[in-house]
Amino acid sequence: MTYTPNIPQANDDPSASQPLILSNFQQINSQFGTDLTTGTGGDHILLTASSGNGKHNRVTFLDQSGAVAGVTAAGVNQNVFYGNTQSGITMPYYKRDALPTVWPVSPIKAYARVTATGVPEAQTLSNSFNITSVNLAVTTYTFTITNAMLNDTNYSVFVFPNRGSVIASLTVATVNSTTFTVNAILIGGDILNVLVVEP
Repeated sequence: MTYTPNIPQANDDPSASQPLILSNFQQINSQFGTDLTTGTGGDHILLTASSGNGKHNRVTFLDQSGAVAGVTAAGVNQNVFYGNTQSGITMPYYKRDALPTVWPVSPIKAYARVTATGVPEAQTLSNSFNITSVNLAVTTYTFTITNAMLNDTNYSVFVFPNRGSVIASLTVATVNSTTFTVNAILIGGDILNVLVVEP
């Protein structure tokens, strides 16, 4: 099916243009929407759907890291969201109000709430995002990151206890793209919270 942008012309016979006009409407609906029965297609629900027609299922942002100047620029009183790829990782970014500043939409790349046993073994993750495991050796906790969401090793690791407990000694020892280690001694509690942030 092909979209014909110059139909109908002013001097066209409507009966001759009708098949192309119909094809155009069908093509617009197909390209615009998602077939709810198959789950494939675009970001929108089909215009002919029985419910939700014309609304969004999702929003897809293409990589704009090689875009020409101005493509990602926000005008006055405007917000712009777009995808940007760094080190093979595409993440959403944001600009506003004709400013050149770029903000990451999601600077939090990983989080873990760890029940620290104090015993050298795999520790319990009671709540986590993008971290698969935590292992303790003496006072060194090694955190394994689920997937390569980090652009490089220039990320920040924030460590804090739960209310009522204190971290007596703390050092973020090593970081790389798949793991990082934290040396910590907890007093008065057994919960260790870790937050990984990268712009």
